[in-house]
Amino acid sequence: MNLDYFIFFLKKKNNLLKINEFLKKMKQQIKNYISYAFKSILNFEFLLSTLSSFLIGASHIVNIYLNNLGEIYFEEVQTLLFEYLFVIFISTLVVAIFLRKMIIYVPLAWLLLFLWQTIGDFIYLQTSFEILAGELALVIIAVIFSFLIWQLWKVNRKDILKFSFGFSVILFFSPIVSDFPSFKDAFDQNSNRIIDLRREAIKIEHLSNKVRTSDLPDIIYLVPDRYASADTLLKEYRWDNSEFYSALKERGFKVNQNSISNYPVTYQSLSSNLNATYLDKFSRFTKDYPSDRKPLFALTEENWVQESLRNIGYYYFHLGFYWTRTKTNKFADRNYTTEIEKKENQFLITNISPLGLVLFNKTPFVAVSKRLFKYDPNILMSCKFMRSKIDELKNVKIDRTDHPTFIFAHLSMPHEPIFFNEHGDCLEPLLNTSSHFNRERFSEDVFWEKFKSDYLSFLKFTNNTLLDIFDAHSKPKNRDLIFVIQSDEGPHPHSWRKVGGIPDNTLEVMNLDDWKIKSGIINAMLTTNSNQIKSDDLKTPINNWIYIFNHILDTNIEPLPHEVYGILGENNLYNFLDLNHMIDSKHEIND
Repeated sequence: MNLDYFIFFLKKKNNLLKINEFLKKMKQQIKNYISYAFKSILNFEFLLSTLSSFLIGASHIVNIYLNNLGEIYFEEVQTLLFEYLFVIFISTLVVAIFLRKMIIYVPLAWLLLFLWQTIGDFIYLQTSFEILAGELALVIIAVIFSFLIWQLWKVNRKDILKFSFGFSVILFFSPIVSDFPSFKDAFDQNSNRIIDLRREAIKIEHLSNKVRTSDLPDIIYLVPDRYASADTLLKEYRWDNSEFYSALKERGFKVNQNSISNYPVTYQSLSSNLNATYLDKFSRFTKDYPSDRKPLFALTEENWVQESLRNIGYYYFHLGFYWTRTKTNKFADRNYTTEIEKKENQFLITNISPLGLVLFNKTPFVAVSKRLFKYDPNILMSCKFMRSKIDELKNVKIDRTDHPTFIFAHLSMPHEPIFFNEHGDCLEPLLNTSSHFNRERFSEDVFWEKFKSDYLSFLKFTNNTLLDIFDAHSKPKNRDLIFVIQSDEGPHPHSWRKVGGIPDNTLEVMNLDDWKIKSGIINAMLTTNSNQIKSDDLKTPINNWIYIFNHILDTNIEPLPHEVYGILGENNLYNFLDLNHMIDSKHEIND
């Protein structure tokens, strides 16, 4: 018995020794793997390739920032830099593990990949292969990359690394040095306190016990972006839009078909209209940085209208589109774009910031992801999203017993890109009107006339859509309804199209007819229980919300005088041009 126990003990001890020896070997192997990783992967070549690739992408980020200095917050740039660094680190690490000898060519790959959109735009616009523009651009990049590797294969690896790093440093600092004053100004701009100067909220504290939410009407406020005035459509687009205006009037709308926007661009127009005030009072925040749009973004989101409506019990449903500044509203009870993005895109790439998508759209990755995985990170720039948004506006439940509803919908129609023709056919792939090649083509009469024809077709689709949305909510309900269709700005005149946006100096390139095109809009309003709007009320949109609040709260807020302003240029947004001479009797309502 003792002998058996002794033999069992020896076997157990032997097994323990084997296990211990196995663990020692595993520990040594792990050490070896880590050592290999640092020596063979996370080495000088890896670090320098990663840094060079990062600087190449960072140069594009800096360029995006400086070209949109007044529109992008510096915190958004910081977020994008971290996102891009993560992508660079992972992609370089994968190459280091599986294609170790190729690691020194990773910066070259990124340099070429960032040219994909530019090459694709050129093929789309300058050749007959527009359907295959993206694929051909990728083939061209692959051929160039392969040829350069073949030529550089026998060159000293350290020399290639040194050249890549030096080139990437030059590429990164070039936009900073060339526009250093603007880059410096970016760190000083601050719009936090501008909200303190907006229009004082309606003093409704004393009315809180008298205002019954059951008596308040639902409000649907639609902003069809760049919807032109009747005069613009007739003179510039050779289209008589009177059938649409008549259809609105038959439904009970009061229509000013030649209303004039108080300001000529969205961020000025909405920040003014939604606060029922003019922008000159904010000059102390804007005079030192005349290209800075961010104070107006703050005014647009934290506006007087939504705050006042929420204070008296309104449920706020916000429907934006791809433009970041009205895409969502942080004060809304419901944001439609957020719901769509969460529903349609569950992958990691959908967590990339909006600015990140701008960067990665320069590369083929977003397009390839869409093709391979059948999902679209740019879902908000698709016909699918547009249709779902229209359907949501038709089917959204209002007339609730628990609260009145405020719906604010910023519609990218008939704003380009042109999603649909007049029959509702989707026109993807969409024309990138901000492309450098397109800016040049707008100087061609044939291209300009074709674009106007497409815009007009999209406007006809917009007409039918606006009527359909209203008709879906026009049946008698327990709550009254206020329904507004107000464009924020008119379409770009030819002088703006040729330079891809706001000219540097509007005095040099714009005449009075151009300003009438840019500022001419539609402004229509319906209230179901009484519609006593005077002809002067809709001459400009400045008093739209004053009228609405006076109507629903039985208050007497003094309306503002109608004033119309232009801007001096892209980098001079707050020295306003007086355009009040454009206001005349023809802009009154024709009842």
